[in-house]
Amino acid sequence: MMLPINSPIDTLIAFAIVFLSGVLSTTTILEYIDRLKAAAMRPACGA
Repeated sequence: MMLPINSPIDTLIAFAIVFLSGVLSTTTILEYIDRLKAAAMRPACGA
């Protein structure tokens, strides 16, 4: 059985996709946390 041979550019592209996905998800989660903190600081409406 032969192992698949990936070119270096394929490996680099895969790494870039995973890296950018991680950056995007981290940014999104941090933005969500900031919005939750801001909402917690505001007084509740209708109380």
